[in-house]
Amino acid sequence: MLGSFFKNRELESTDAYYQARRAYDIDPDQDFVRVKNRIGLAGAMVYAQIYFSNQNRYKRFRREIELHKENSNRLNRDFDVLLVLPPRGSLTQPVIQQMKRQSMGLATSAGFSFVSQAQLNTDRVIHGAKRLHQLILEKKRQNRKVLLVSFSFGSAFVRVMLDKSEASDLTPIKGWMNLSGLIFGSPRFDCSNKVRMFFNTTPSQRTFSCEQNHFKNKIHNHKIKTVHFLGLKSSLSNNEWRDREKLRAWGPNDGVIPFSPYQSLQQPVIPLLDQGHVIDLSKLSMTFIQTLSSMVSTLPVPDRSLGHAQLKGMDFISTPQELS
Repeated sequence: MLGSFFKNRELESTDAYYQARRAYDIDPDQDFVRVKNRIGLAGAMVYAQIYFSNQNRYKRFRREIELHKENSNRLNRDFDVLLVLPPRGSLTQPVIQQMKRQSMGLATSAGFSFVSQAQLNTDRVIHGAKRLHQLILEKKRQNRKVLLVSFSFGSAFVRVMLDKSEASDLTPIKGWMNLSGLIFGSPRFDCSNKVRMFFNTTPSQRTFSCEQNHFKNKIHNHKIKTVHFLGLKSSLSNNEWRDREKLRAWGPNDGVIPFSPYQSLQQPVIPLLDQGHVIDLSKLSMTFIQTLSSMVSTLPVPDRSLGHAQLKGMDFISTPQELS
């Protein structure tokens, strides 16, 4: 996807690209917030894309999924995929249904044994994490291996569950794919539990703001193989940006520059410059399948009874730039 961005001479000639490229060449390890303050939001998003794409963990991930480019993996049938979607009200129902439809279709086409949705039915992060924990314990009792795929607010449930659970309870989980995850806060949610007279926040938002402290520490993933897909695109106007910048915590979930802790993650971060807080899997169909398959086994086991007919027509990722 970004291959076309960097090959587009019109975009390469923009001030945002020039400033980001120059800033990265001068210092490739700057704080994103300071970069944004100095060269603006558009330039900082490009800087973040360049930064993550040059990390060794990104490059290793790229090599791993390339192994699954022309092979389906018959080991996938031994794994379940559990979708952790955002609660009702955090996004529109058509958007949530699209997430569910796309991810279930792709996971099924890749030959995974069972694809299901985590029915958490809450906008309380702690409650959702506890309910998700119970689902994982049920997988453990069934002796099933599971891959988690979380979207938006759903990633908050996964994050808190991982932080609060004992490692022995999480043995069924073999991988976590976090799509534009809400792991460092979001400007959608007010970061204070005080009700202001002229500030319109819903009870859900105030509830979430009381739980912000769960996202301040370094993520604890118990050595579960994790990949973070990070939408960088922002649709905020200048006035909206100034209003949200006043919040004490904000992050990538709404397409703004990620908090600096993202730079300390040990897992690969896949920057998506053309996508925002809702990631469209139709543009990442083969990358989605390859990522899940790589969590099952780095080396694929060919099985012509799966995948080739089903996956026909999907575009394969062929360059590192296209991946991001």
